[in-house]
Amino acid sequence: METKSFDEMGDKGEIWFGEAAMTRMVRWIEKNIDVESKIIDLGCGNGLMSIELYEAGFHNVDGVDYSEQALDLAHKLAKDSDIPDLNFFKCDILSPLPPKVMNKYKVCIDKGTYDAISLSKDKSLEMRQVYRSAVHQMLFSEEPSFFFITSCNWTEEELKTFFETHFSVKTVLPTPKFQFGGATGSTVTSIIFSRENKIVPST
Repeated sequence: METKSFDEMGDKGEIWFGEAAMTRMVRWIEKNIDVESKIIDLGCGNGLMSIELYEAGFHNVDGVDYSEQALDLAHKLAKDSDIPDLNFFKCDILSPLPPKVMNKYKVCIDKGTYDAISLSKDKSLEMRQVYRSAVHQMLFSEEPSFFFITSCNWTEEELKTFFETHFSVKTVLPTPKFQFGGATGSTVTSIIFSRENKIVPST
């Protein structure tokens, strides 16, 4: 549907959590990660995050998704942005990982994929555990590497608790706050984890 909308009307589709969340993520990466670093955009969808990173100077970005339709749109949007060499390819991170993504990345970025997996009615916990292990396997083990996740379904403490078996918290990115009924909360949570070189539980 999104591909058809782009073909007919030039509609690029949605930016999950809005452009502000994507901009915050890109700005942190600009300040903390070398432009030559290899980055993977997990569940890239229409590829707008990958395109934004490329335009910020990060040309070693892989965008992966399990959906052929999403990847078709990502390729079209990259071409429309005069970025023909962005690397988008199919990869289901809940299935056995292909060798080409194992221990290959300085940064794994997730803006909505973990949330989508969490909403599954069947085997949600098992799928989240497979996801956590897959991210750990994708990241460099021989040098510092990072997992950058933005979520609207999970709180800061919930994300820390779930991922602490495989990662350590590097920083929590400030996000807009709201107040309701005297309580203060966040609409989204963004955390940068560092990969841990330790024996982790099998999933």
